[in-house]
Amino acid sequence: MQKLFVRALVLGYFWVWSLPPAGAQDTNPCVAGLFAGQKVCSYTALNGDCTITIDRLNPITPPTIYATPSAKITVAVINPSPYENLTLDWKSTTAAVPPDTFSTVLSALTGNLGKIIVSRVPGVARGAAQISQEQDDLLQEIRGPLDTAKPALDLIQKVLDPPPLGVCSTDPAKIHWWVDPGSWEKTVAYTLQKAIGEATQSEADHSFADLQKAVADLGTEIKTLRTATASELADLNLNQIVLMNALSQRKDLGIRLAQLLAAVKLISNTAPPTKSFPVIDEFPSKDKTYQAQVWVLNYANTLAPAVKKVSAQSATTDASPLASPSDASAKQALASLTVQFQSSPRVEVSTGLMVPLTPYHSYSVAAVAMNGTVTNNVVQETKTFTVVPMVSVNILAKEYVGKQQRIAWFGSVAVGYNPATSSVEFGVGPSFSWRSMVFSAFADIGRDTQLAGGFTVGQILPVSNPPKPLTATVWTVKPAAVISIRIPLGGASK
Repeated sequence: MQKLFVRALVLGYFWVWSLPPAGAQDTNPCVAGLFAGQKVCSYTALNGDCTITIDRLNPITPPTIYATPSAKITVAVINPSPYENLTLDWKSTTAAVPPDTFSTVLSALTGNLGKIIVSRVPGVARGAAQISQEQDDLLQEIRGPLDTAKPALDLIQKVLDPPPLGVCSTDPAKIHWWVDPGSWEKTVAYTLQKAIGEATQSEADHSFADLQKAVADLGTEIKTLRTATASELADLNLNQIVLMNALSQRKDLGIRLAQLLAAVKLISNTAPPTKSFPVIDEFPSKDKTYQAQVWVLNYANTLAPAVKKVSAQSATTDASPLASPSDASAKQALASLTVQFQSSPRVEVSTGLMVPLTPYHSYSVAAVAMNGTVTNNVVQETKTFTVVPMVSVNILAKEYVGKQQRIAWFGSVAVGYNPATSSVEFGVGPSFSWRSMVFSAFADIGRDTQLAGGFTVGQILPVSNPPKPLTATVWTVKPAAVISIRIPLGGASK
């Protein structure tokens, strides 16, 4: 009577969990956008307070972030996984002298169990064919609940592995479980409950000890079998190995799957929000050095400890006070972040071209002819526009970040060579820098030529032996436009 009651209870349990799961929720799209309300860190400028945003589904290690000593760098992760814990861990800090200004755990449950080789040769008495058939029937009974659980184990394996690269741009069916954890949890829980029900019912019908004895009895019968060929005996012994392997995985299967189900139930059924961490700032330091910090964004799968536990040959519990530390899931690196704290470089050098907006002058004697005959000579003025190659020293006045690019204002002094006058040219004025380009409005200070000794432009000179116009070299100031490429030389001490 008691056995009938237990069996009815198990069948009822099995029937309830055999009902199909509720309809899956709509697949959540990949979250787009950056961490709101924060200034995005620039990869080309010296940053103040700013935020680095990493997409968990498409993690990319950013280049070195350069920041001022007082800056605070915030790290935010969008699309974090509900199956993982993310941590930002310090790895190293390196001090450097500033440059001179001018200078897989499910294998035990999902492994290949093998197949039973069934002999098709009939025997007069009980022989290899009958024994192999009984081995096959026994294998189906042993591994039945495990076969039922396999789809759930496959789904757990999917989320134990990192998401595929470019997960947001691939086939939605392939990323369904990552972007819709609620549907994943319902599907896995339903399948595990069904397998647990089958394992419980099977244990009520035939205990593990009964199955173990049945396998042992077949082994004994094979040893005394005299009607089988050598090939048939080899197949039967191989079948016994398959049965023993299946038994080892069947032991405490219901309990092990129940532990796995409990871990699955703890997974959030909604995608977690953006995750941020304590800000990265410069460690207290008073020495005159730059400081490069390396931080690693690590992840640890929350299901890994439970899967490791149930993958053992028998179920384990947390009775030992040392069990919790042993359950810790190993961290794995997701992305490395390098932040270098340094002072803003006060002096930079750029090289380019200065274009004076007014011409340079030269004077000569020009003949005036009529009908092929020279009638007189005049003083002629020639105006020449030129381009002056130059090098500029830029003193930083103000810098900031715009659209993640470095923008700066400088006061600049330049020196160059003027090919029109074959002399040194100087420039001074304000400069504006965007990325590596520098645009300047200079006062061009250089040499020019003017008439002297009373000579004037257009003055008539004698036909024969005209005098050469007298000239003098004078300093002039001309407006000039400049474009150049900056060459950052680093900063001094902070």
